[in-house]
Formats: sequence, C-alpha cells, structure tokens
Amino acid sequence: MQMQLEKLILQKATTINMSKGIILPQEENNTAFYSSKATTEAGAVPTKYNGMRNVTIKLLSDDVVLKTVNNHPLETWTGSTNFESGIQSTMKYAALNKNGHTYKVYYTNGDFKIAANVDLDDTNDVFNSIIMANEKVTIDNGVSITSTAGKGLVQGSLKNTVDNSKTAYINNGTVNISGANSSSIALRVNHGTIENNSLVKMNDGIGLYGSNGSKLHNKSNGTIQITSASNHGVGMAGFLSGTTAQNYGTDKLISNLIATSGGNLPSTVKKQ
Repeated sequence: MQMQLEKLILQKATTINMSKGIILPQEENNTAFYSSKATTEAGAVPTKYNGMRNVTIKLLSDDVVLKTVNNHPLETWTGSTNFESGIQSTMKYAALNKNGHTYKVYYTNGDFKIAANVDLDDTNDVFNSIIMANEKVTIDNGVSITSTAGKGLVQGSLKNTVDNSKTAYINNGTVNISGANSSSIALRVNHGTIENNSLVKMNDGIGLYGSNGSKLHNKSNGTIQITSASNHGVGMAGFLSGTTAQNYGTDKLISNLIATSGGNLPSTVKKQ
C-alpha cells in the first residue's frame, strides 16, 4: 500500500482490520471515488481510492459502523438482501469479512419507509443493525414488524432538536410483539410522534410510549391490543421527562427557560 498525494493506491492483497470507525461515511458515498484497479494497471482511471478489488475488510468488534446516511430523501427498505452488496458495489472492495461480528448503520434527518417484513429478533436482518434519530419512519400497509422476545421499535432525537415531528413512527401495517412483559414497549419515541393507523398488538406491556414532549395519536382506524397483561396493560403512555434530562425536546426548552428566564427560547415557542 502506498500514499500518493490525495490518492490511496492498493497494489496487493490488503486486509483492513477494523474494531471501530466508519466504513462508508456519508461524505464518501460516491462510486466515482473508488476504482477496482490500481493506478499502475492498464485501463485504470485514477481516483481517490484505487485498487479496491485488493481489499478485504475484516471486523474485529461489534462497534464498526458500516454506513452513515444523513439529511437524505425518502429511503424505502425492501429487505436485507442487497444492502451489503450495494455498499460493496459502491466501494468496489473484494469482501467484507464479518468475522462473527455485527455492525451498526446510522440514519439521521430523513424519511424512511419500511416496505418489507422485519423480524426484530433476527440477528441476520440488517434492519436490526440500524440506529435512527430524527427519522420519520413509516411502516407500510401490509408490512409486519414482529418479535417473540418482547422487542419493539425505539427512536430518540438529536441534540438541540425542539420539533417533535422530526422523529416519528407512522404505523400503517402491523406491529405484533409477543414474549413481552409489563415493561415492554411496541413503539417508543423520545421527543417524537407516533401515529397508529392500523394494528399494534402485544401480549403485555405498553403499545405506544412517548416522553420529553412527544405526541401520540391512535387514529380512528388504529387499534391497540394488549391481550394478556400480567399487571395493567397500557395502550398509550406519555411522560414529560425521564429520570435524566436530555439535551433536546421539552427537557431542552425547560433548561433554556431556567437559564434565561425565557429569553433564550425560540420565538415560535414563546408565541404558543
């Protein structure tokens, strides 16, 4: 491997061992940045990363981030099948050796539609590696989100966010959570919005949960079923704040209010 000005040239088989870091950050997600050929090969067109077909990426921990996506247009999730191969196609590396590890994927500040069934218990489902914040997530009509281990969907907001519409779950499908207990939650947001237009079903726990200035709406065509609660099954529950104040949402507004006697609150909030 040699460095040449702003170009990376990999002329021989190279394994990149990663325990932390990002493989494909948002700003590098451009197929033109990567060439499968090294600059010394016939027909090569020099670019930023050259000789990528010589590269194997090997994971050494579960802390590596495979991809980051920020400020993005609507992304439609159709399943895990082409996710890893799509990244490999962009970067043109030879192989991703997961080495028995999982990875993380970050989606922030965008719209995300789930258009394929998701099993929240399946460690091979890439969707379960995705961490979201400030994402407006729509569960499509006919789609099922399931767990037999009491798992649900959860999402928080980014620092300094004071708009609960930015983080959202809109359920037009079916969320079916079994194996739950009284503390299990099907859909949860921290300073966000949940809109249920279809079915949220659990054997126990809380159907919709919001805190820190969240908005919960079970619409006229929405149903929440708690089928066999161990104590008191709850369809919807909302709390102003948790045990630890956050740096976004109502917690952030209250913090500003205390610090400035209201002088540092956004003008739109003052007018409400």
